[in-house]
Amino acid sequence: MLYKDHFIRPLLLPPLPDFILGKINWNLSEYKRKAPVVTNPDYMWTDDFNSDMNDWCQKNIAGGIYYAFQLASQDMPIHKDDGSTVKLLYILDAGGDDVYTEFYKEDSLTLLHREKLPLHQWCVIKTDINHAVKGITPPRIRFSICAKLFGKI
Repeated sequence: MLYKDHFIRPLLLPPLPDFILGKINWNLSEYKRKAPVVTNPDYMWTDDFNSDMNDWCQKNIAGGIYYAFQLASQDMPIHKDDGSTVKLLYILDAGGDDVYTEFYKEDSLTLLHREKLPLHQWCVIKTDINHAVKGITPPRIRFSICAKLFGKI
């Protein structure tokens, strides 16, 4: 039997404090795409406005890891992350009230696990397996902090 720990593992790490949350730019239209290839126009990786957050995470979560933002304005289709085995993830806004991360077998049809990720809690998520994010309700945007733990930088 597969357990959720095979896909998502919550971590007992400190949440972002209010003084860091207060420094995050919540005007999401000001962020610019930094990922080198646009494979999904509704998804953006960016390190705009991340210096205070990245500095705090380096000191309080794990040093030597680069923390940036992910923004998704629509559901994310089934995919595997390019060059990433797992990611450290912290959801600031889920992008809707019923947003789920789903994991699939290699056939992209057989659902293995479905889970609503908690807000403001660090977790490790497996990204080298087929997965999708469903339930984002525009105009809301899924806004999270992410960092690759293993994989290409």
